[in-house]
Amino acid sequence: MIRKIIYDDIPQAASMFSSVWKSTYKDVFDESFLEKRTADFFQNSLEKVIKEHLETMYIYEEDQNIYGIISGNILHNKNYDCEIIRLYISLDSQGKGIGTNLLNYMQEYYRSNGCKEMIIWAIKGLRNNDFYKKRGGREVENMEKTFGDKQYPMIGYGYNLA
Repeated sequence: MIRKIIYDDIPQAASMFSSVWKSTYKDVFDESFLEKRTADFFQNSLEKVIKEHLETMYIYEEDQNIYGIISGNILHNKNYDCEIIRLYISLDSQGKGIGTNLLNYMQEYYRSNGCKEMIIWAIKGLRNNDFYKKRGGREVENMEKTFGDKQYPMIGYGYNLA
């Protein structure tokens, strides 16, 4: 089931974020950078996001276990009126359609709020690049983003929601 995240979900969500980051980005980021991405690090981040309503965030849950999380924002930007900020699927649940379900859910949420163009940023060359392309994303922008003390090439995948 997909539902809005609540404060009680934070510890489980933070633990999943930490696991996914350390696995997904192990060949991308320095070990010292990844070591700091602990469950506590993500718990602090999520607490702030939820308390301050910084992102709209949904989870995919079965039997009180969180298997996926998606978040984003409505933008006031001339090119895109919404974005996906996070899309994380637990390591043992990847490839089971959860990411697609969450992405579709968020796209429908944005459509119901009058959004027409969505963007998702991803580090160039990662497995998620194919995921976004296969689900209708088209490469629309490129930029560099700093993580730690290094810059990484990013691809912006655009989606027409109209």
